[in-house]
Amino acid sequence: MIDSSTSSDVAKELTSLRSRVAGLEAALRSQEKTLSRSRVQTELMSALLAATDPSNQDDIFHAMVYHLAAALHVSHAVIGAFHLDGDQKAVETIAVLAHGEFLPNFTYPLDGTPCAELLHERVLNCEARVQERFPDAPLMKTVGAEGYCGFTLYGPGRQPIGVLAVLDTKPLAIPDDLHPLLMLYGARAAAELKRQRAETARREAERRLRFTQFAVDHAVDGVLWANESKRLVYANEAVCRFLGYSLEELLAFRIPDIAPYTDVPVQERPDGTGQGASATYETVHRRKDGTEFPVELSVTALEHDGKRYTCAIVRDISDRKRDEEAWLQALFDLQNITETIPDIMLTLDCQGKLIKWNSRVAAVTGYSVEELRNRPALAFVPAAERERTAAAIHQALTTGYAELDGHLLTKDQRLIPYHWTGA
Repeated sequence: MIDSSTSSDVAKELTSLRSRVAGLEAALRSQEKTLSRSRVQTELMSALLAATDPSNQDDIFHAMVYHLAAALHVSHAVIGAFHLDGDQKAVETIAVLAHGEFLPNFTYPLDGTPCAELLHERVLNCEARVQERFPDAPLMKTVGAEGYCGFTLYGPGRQPIGVLAVLDTKPLAIPDDLHPLLMLYGARAAAELKRQRAETARREAERRLRFTQFAVDHAVDGVLWANESKRLVYANEAVCRFLGYSLEELLAFRIPDIAPYTDVPVQERPDGTGQGASATYETVHRRKDGTEFPVELSVTALEHDGKRYTCAIVRDISDRKRDEEAWLQALFDLQNITETIPDIMLTLDCQGKLIKWNSRVAAVTGYSVEELRNRPALAFVPAAERERTAAAIHQALTTGYAELDGHLLTKDQRLIPYHWTGA
């Protein structure tokens, strides 16, 4: 028989063994968690390295969501860009992975979604019931999300530019000690997003520059640039056509070679124009064959990269000058005609007052030039004829023509019979 003292010792030993086994099990569970986290950390680092491999540079965002979903064992991973300009703020996806398959990109409104909170938070972790927390986020219902974890992507000046998020159809618990790695993952995504936006902006700037260059090169008016030493540094096709030189020939010239009478850059002109100021004036340019022609220059002084330049818009005004000369000659001929005919000729304004007349008016009426200026036409007719004379003037102004037989009243009150024709 076993005595009572022996039984007590065995019970104590069993209790001690059970305690030690429980402690070993707890240690194993803790070690297993540690190993699991270490494994996830290793997988995240491997995912980051794999996603940023040079061979993936053409499709880095798709590589990132693929490796991220695999490392965290989640059903969905998304990278999106914020569009915060205007009233309708939205998120445009860049890469979407669902159950191992890439989906087409799409855009959805920002309001009422987890992304709206990420505008103000660096991390948003919703382990479960994400649909209940965000009932107005249709994407959560569409994918059947239960858990969500998102990280904000930051641009220059810590401005939010996008989001990196993982979703799962079951509760999603991501330990806090994994957040630094996920933030590192997000930082790489943000850097790539900034790079792509900068590249897009650079390409757009280059496109605008090429378009501007094309427009300037093919403009109807000439465009010239000269440096501080008055040497030409640019000429468009119109200038080459005006002057008869090739571009290579023009770029070997200085301003006096083509503008012999205007060789002073705008920043040195006596009108005081300087940096950013402009001046417009007429001058003469000389062609390759030695002939000269009138031009109108609109000149601006500019500074670029610490160097001063003169930019000139050149317009050939030969046709305009010929038209002006023809108009002046016609006006001169008309004045000669009006001064030599024996009839009275006068011009009235809309109020019926004299604004122009020939010398015959002063000679016949006896009034001086000062007395005639702005004098009412009805002052030259007797009172009895003023009403029908006024009617004739109104008819000429409204219909373009009128005739009237009447009398001219001179300064000394003489009446001279006249036939009036108004047009």
